[in-house]
Amino acid sequence: MLFARRGWRGTAIADLAAEVGMSEAGLLHHFGSKRALLLAVVAERDVQAMARGDSLFGPEGQEFLVRFAEFGEGIVERGGLARLFMVLLAESLDPGEPAHPFFVQRFRSMRSRVAELLIAGQERGELRKDFDPMVKAAEILAMSDGLTAQWLLDPDDVDLVAGFRSYAEGLRRDLSR
Repeated sequence: MLFARRGWRGTAIADLAAEVGMSEAGLLHHFGSKRALLLAVVAERDVQAMARGDSLFGPEGQEFLVRFAEFGEGIVERGGLARLFMVLLAESLDPGEPAHPFFVQRFRSMRSRVAELLIAGQERGELRKDFDPMVKAAEILAMSDGLTAQWLLDPDDVDLVAGFRSYAEGLRRDLSR
């Protein structure tokens, strides 16, 4: 988890190779470059997060809002991956960074996915129709990432699981018909 501790810029290939017990040449043989390794790490982190997310984000409408409360538990269980995500996300704000396109596409995809779940709830009459699902999806993701950042910075004072539950309950009350 050197990328999580030091970031992309602060992590040398030699350090990564030593961390996994390989030579630099061996590591580069498998990944080709530090950039390719970074993208493989980010993609693997996302695969693991999405596996958990699929079980939570599968249901639509009201059920999605109920299940969203559980999402914080998965973040706590995988705290190291959450830290890695946040470090690489922050570094990727610059369009010239290697993982920038990955994060742009990831957030577009996540906003669309969450919006689809909300739209399904609107179409079934479970959720109000007087809100924009794409705007609400961006808000939901912002809350998730913002609360996660606060928890990573101050885990003794920020209860991530309680925060997710509270937010999900508020969403359910606010968006339900």
